[in-house]
Amino acid sequence: MAAPGAAGAAPRGHGRCRPALWPPYDLTDNDCTLLAHSDLVFIDPVTTGYSRVVEGEKAGEYHGFQKDIESVGDFIRLWTSRAGRWLSPKFLIGESYGTTRAAGLSGYLQERHGLFLNGIMLVSAILDFSTVDFTPGHDLPYVVHLPTAAATAWYHGRLSGERALSDVLRDAEAFADGEYARALHAGARLGAAERLRVARRYAELTGLSPEFVLRSDLRVTLARFCKELLRDQDRTVGRLDSRFTGIDRDSGGDSFEYDPSLST
Repeated sequence: MAAPGAAGAAPRGHGRCRPALWPPYDLTDNDCTLLAHSDLVFIDPVTTGYSRVVEGEKAGEYHGFQKDIESVGDFIRLWTSRAGRWLSPKFLIGESYGTTRAAGLSGYLQERHGLFLNGIMLVSAILDFSTVDFTPGHDLPYVVHLPTAAATAWYHGRLSGERALSDVLRDAEAFADGEYARALHAGARLGAAERLRVARRYAELTGLSPEFVLRSDLRVTLARFCKELLRDQDRTVGRLDSRFTGIDRDSGGDSFEYDPSLST
């Protein structure tokens, strides 16, 4: 789930956040484009986009971690040589699962081809997959997701009082790393009074009700948060970009039916 940024689909943003425009849309210049400062080279890994294996090769062999890195890394080396750009500054950008590829590529390019990158940009990074594994008994995701849940609640106006996003995030991170993490570690040993206090603080930071947090055993999964935050408005929030909102056919479920950030 991406933390709220500078624009959104719901016109309830705070501070600098500007709501996205409604259609019809117009073309405008992108003041943030990298094209004014660099050449952009886009790569389709094997079996994505227009990239296909040659006759006699098996596509599945390129879907593993190492083979994927090798094929993309060898392409970068080949393009850099043919374009005569070895002396040019080189930056790698990866998004979502592409951040895993970018991290692996940096080492492969350096060790295999002696090609040193000047920098790596990781967008919506996922480098440790245990952080999104909500398997019962594994509490790490609940801790690391809490600050983003707080930022999402702030963006949609679900927190009491007027506070800056930076202040909300600071409090959420401190709570997640401290009192909340200790409460999850205590498990069934956590006393009733302490459990209620943690639930209330969790609710204050995320816009949920203490009762819902308690019913969730202090562990609100990402899917349930996306469904619950705006339930009273019959809306859900996006999983990949939580600025966006959607409408489910069934507003009584415990998980969203689709991700509005993929459909907007």
